[in-house]
Amino acid sequence: MSESKKCSINKLWFEKIDSGGFKIGEWARLCEKTTNILCIVCACTINCDNKGFQSLTQHASTKKHKSQCIDKLGIKQLHLCGSVAKQTNTDAIENSVTEKNTKTSLHTLGIKMYCKNEQAIKAEIIWTIKSVICNMSATSCDGLSEIFKSMFPDSFPDQFSLGRSKMSYLISDSLGPYFKSIVIDDIHNSYYTMLYDETTNAEGKKELQVAIRYWSKNKNEIIVVHLETFFITSVTAEKIIKYLMIALDNADLPKEKLSS
Repeated sequence: MSESKKCSINKLWFEKIDSGGFKIGEWARLCEKTTNILCIVCACTINCDNKGFQSLTQHASTKKHKSQCIDKLGIKQLHLCGSVAKQTNTDAIENSVTEKNTKTSLHTLGIKMYCKNEQAIKAEIIWTIKSVICNMSATSCDGLSEIFKSMFPDSFPDQFSLGRSKMSYLISDSLGPYFKSIVIDDIHNSYYTMLYDETTNAEGKKELQVAIRYWSKNKNEIIVVHLETFFITSVTAEKIIKYLMIALDNADLPKEKLSS
């Protein structure tokens, strides 16, 4: 009897997505000079001599493998990546001493930790800030992930999902409080005056816009910044004073530095 023909490994297998949603190339490594494949998350070899790609799909569907992939390949899991770091004269001296002592470190090797989820969040925040600076509308980011993935198919994070609603929340709930805290800290170092404007918006509702004018030590000039917006039903002098005091309390600004 002649021996049955062995299956050969196809590189396209490693580009496919398994039943758990992971790219096979993330956990599968080809063993040299064999048709065995090493699963790095389960620390075992998979023989593909007879069933070929089916051996991979069967292994990927096991409960143990799925659990290991979630733990080791999840978006919140930290990973090592190499980087070519520029060496200063001091770095070269330190590396020379390190080599003599036969010691190595992550810093010396230019290795750093990264998280896939953090990469996507960072990209979303950078684009949101870019949109604010350039006065771009929230709708301009609709379909943005598909565009970026087409432009950078090998390096763009799959978890990136920025749309008009998410951008609005990033501005109001994430970036807004952060930048407001910077302004509040700057105001604490100076005397200030309050400005307000009562108007009716496009929906027919009354708004009370409260702003602060002060000398900024950070920018070395007098600036005006928005502090808070109140939606009110009617306007009286007493209500305006009440809301102005609420705005100061919410920002924790010292009233003794309020100038008339």
